[in-house]
Amino acid sequence: MSSVPSKAVLVDIYRRMTLIKQNDERFRATIKAGKIIAPYYSPRGQEVIPSAVSANLRDTDYVCTIYRGVHDMLAKGVPSDWIEQEIGQVAEGLTTAPALRDLARDNGLELPITEAVCSVADGTMTALEALAGLMAREPVEE
Repeated sequence: MSSVPSKAVLVDIYRRMTLIKQNDERFRATIKAGKIIAPYYSPRGQEVIPSAVSANLRDTDYVCTIYRGVHDMLAKGVPSDWIEQEIGQVAEGLTTAPALRDLARDNGLELPITEAVCSVADGTMTALEALAGLMAREPVEE
C-alpha cells in the first residue's frame, strides 16, 4: 500500500477544499450583508482536514460534527443549499446529538458526553449537573 494518495484522490481532496473555501466566502458575505444572523465558525485555513478525511471515508463510516460543522458537511457531500437553509434554523448538536446517542445505544456504545448534551438539551439536566456528572465518572480506557 502506497503512503502517497493517487492523483485522483488528491484531485478529489482539492475539489472538496475549493468547495469549502467558496462556500465560506459566500456565507461570510451573506452574514456581512446582514441577510442572516447566525453563529458561524469559518473553516478558513482548515479546509484540508475535512477534505482529506472525507475523501477516505467508506459508506459504512459515520461523521459526527460538533464544531465548525459546515465544512465537514460540505466535504462529506451535503448540498450547500441544504446547509444554507438549515444553518440559521438549528443550533449545532440539538438534532445530531440525539441521533448519535440513539445510534450508539443501538450498537452498545457508551458516549457520556453525548448523553450529557442530550440531557441538557431536553431540559432533564442543567449544564452544571451534566458537567458534575461527567467529572465524577471513573476514568476508563478508550
